[in-house]
Amino acid sequence: NVELELKEKQALIAELKTLLASEKKILAVVKRNLVK
Repeated sequence: NVELELKEKQALIAELKTLLASEKKILAVVKRNLVK
């Protein structure tokens, strides 16, 4: 089913985006702690 595949891909992309966003937050916190 093509529709199901598209939905699964969109869900994966959304998960990747949230993972990237949380990694960026962690990096920002680490950088802030290094600057101190």
